[in-house]
Amino acid sequence: MGRHYPLRLTSQYYVCIHCKTHLAFKGHLISRDYTGRYGRAALIKKIENVIEMQSVTEEMLSGKYIVRRIHCCRCHANVGWKYVLAYKPSEKYKEGHYILELNASSLIRDEIDANECIIQPPIAFLSSSL
Repeated sequence: MGRHYPLRLTSQYYVCIHCKTHLAFKGHLISRDYTGRYGRAALIKKIENVIEMQSVTEEMLSGKYIVRRIHCCRCHANVGWKYVLAYKPSEKYKEGHYILELNASSLIRDEIDANECIIQPPIAFLSSSL
């Protein structure tokens, strides 16, 4: 599979509380009204820098699902799971989305560097006559 290079996110994002690896943009958040295995959790559209484990069938409060546990790619901490298949038609909207355990992650806001805000003038190319 090759070496995995972690992706660095900007703006507001969730990080692994153990090693600070970037996991998800806040903009991909669908809802924070979920309960995970260890407490509060969030339903998220897309997650980066994780390793997906094998699919398993689990019975949860809202029904039966096939899920894949997700682990941080750097420290291998369990940070949640991915919904692969929902058996109940009313829960199909969760398929392909992720549950991020909020006790395994933390929301961070990047401080904007003042140097990044300076608008640089475009480079003028000089044409020479031959």
